[in-house]
Amino acid sequence: MALVVFLILLGIIFMLRPDILASVTATTTKTTHFTYKEGERRVKDMDETVERQNLTFWHVVGAVVIPLSGGLLIVWVGSLFNRHQREREEAVENKQAQDSALQSYLDQMSDLLVNQHLRSLPSGSDIHRLAEARTSEVLLGLDGDRKRRPLKLVYGLGLIKNGTNAGETDGTLLDLQNLSLDHADLTELTLRKASLRFADLRGANLQGADLSGSDLTYADLRGANLTNADLSHANLSGANLLPYDEEDPARLSLHNLKDHALPSDKLLGSLAEQQEEERLVKLEHPQSRIGRRLRIRLDRLMRTMEVTFTNLTDTKLEGTSLTGAILANADLRDVRGLTQEQVDDSIGNDMTHLPEGINPPSSGAWAKERIEDQIKKSETRIEARHY
Repeated sequence: MALVVFLILLGIIFMLRPDILASVTATTTKTTHFTYKEGERRVKDMDETVERQNLTFWHVVGAVVIPLSGGLLIVWVGSLFNRHQREREEAVENKQAQDSALQSYLDQMSDLLVNQHLRSLPSGSDIHRLAEARTSEVLLGLDGDRKRRPLKLVYGLGLIKNGTNAGETDGTLLDLQNLSLDHADLTELTLRKASLRFADLRGANLQGADLSGSDLTYADLRGANLTNADLSHANLSGANLLPYDEEDPARLSLHNLKDHALPSDKLLGSLAEQQEEERLVKLEHPQSRIGRRLRIRLDRLMRTMEVTFTNLTDTKLEGTSLTGAILANADLRDVRGLTQEQVDDSIGNDMTHLPEGINPPSSGAWAKERIEDQIKKSETRIEARHY
């Protein structure tokens, strides 16, 4: 950095003083009058040449700028190295802390199951609540790659698996609402008939996951990757499948959508344009993608907003409950098993892309009503169907 600053200053000086490389000495001539011999009136002039060294730019560079720039450069490099070293140490410490938390969680759950007889106790007991609290707590402290381990454990032990029909909580040992699974790597994970009500799955990678028959009521699926996921006969009532804004996470949350009016026309319209650009990139020949990708990056830079769109490519939705599911701006053109009845029960807008043969609701709600108004109307229907 210091070297860059020095080069910039050097360029400015050359622009202002193009003669900066001129001679480094100045010559002066001194004339002395004196008498040849004592008493004689004849006077002879004698010239004496004196050279004097001037202070130049290069003197300043050698004496001040170079040592100063070198010192600053050394300090900057040292600071950069120390910062990277601290980051590496913090990453190692964080990894060790997460591994330790996972091991502690496994030990605690083993104790609750074996010694505290969690399975035989009535639902809602203190032991159940303790297990729920510990599971929620450990998930909050883990990164995306490690979140799948506790989730896989409680599911494999049958602690969050619905014991009866999809969408009902009867028979589920642990009521793990609001699970922190944002940005979790859940690729190809089997969670069939799992109870994941109100789960935070923002930006989660669910590619190829089996969620058939699961209860995802009011789940936050903004920006999730559901490519090839099996959601057949799952309950997505009230689920939020809007785009996810990394810079402003609360912008399109269900809480904000319900409590006050959203500038949906402008915001969602802007997001729709961006989504269409990204879709066209995937369809174009690789050699013609460069220009469009550059435009997308420039557009994102100008908007100062990083948005992730929910990916529903080849998602299986056969028999899925979409009552009140927020599908505004969703691209459903490649989903499997979608019916007109499901669309009629969902929430959308004129930027929701549907498969051929499927039309927006005949009521015209998508075109006439705001997203927040549709949400309020659907809440009663969701609760009635769930209970």
